[in-house]
Amino acid sequence: MQNIALLSAQDELIDGDYVTMMTVHTAKGLEFPIVFVIRLNDGVFPHIRALLDGGYTALEEERRLAYVAFTRAKEKLYLSFCEGFSYVLKSALLPSQFIPESGNEIKNNRPEYNPYISQGNKQKSFHFGDRPSIDFTSDTNEEPKRNKPIRQDFSITDNGIKDWEVGDSVIHKTLGQGVVVELEGDGIIKVNFKDHGVKSILGNHPAVSKGGKA
Repeated sequence: MQNIALLSAQDELIDGDYVTMMTVHTAKGLEFPIVFVIRLNDGVFPHIRALLDGGYTALEEERRLAYVAFTRAKEKLYLSFCEGFSYVLKSALLPSQFIPESGNEIKNNRPEYNPYISQGNKQKSFHFGDRPSIDFTSDTNEEPKRNKPIRQDFSITDNGIKDWEVGDSVIHKTLGQGVVVELEGDGIIKVNFKDHGVKSILGNHPAVSKGGKA
């Protein structure tokens, strides 16, 4: 997801024969007849930092985002997770705790699952014909058991720019020229592009460069 520009809730969505893909943050305020929420695994959603280091507050924020994601569906909601082993998390892939927290319907339709005997990464999904009624009031702080981590270094390519300010000129290889209108946090900047309107993008994306004050 870090290699694409994020959609903004303010963007005009045109009906067509295609799938609209976006993050949970940018889906706020939008609704769709059918919604797929994918990769619901502990360590992904909720994020590994929320599980291990963030404490109760961080986990509650992840739970709130899950509620937002699930309630974007007006007619049908599909939830999916992967089986297998994650070489990033250094552990077996476990279904997200948000799946059973979202209602009895999921528990009743949940297939048998054993992450320790699966071969490769397989996708499991649940389908609900009606929009679910979701109550995330349960307090789930139990951390999943994980294998001992193996030290491994990952290099992420970025443009090295971290000091964005409102009013900075932005040059994007695809979206063209724009001006920073808001700093959204987590390295995301909201830019008003001359030819494409307001977009939320990663400020350190390699396709982005700074052009000075507008």
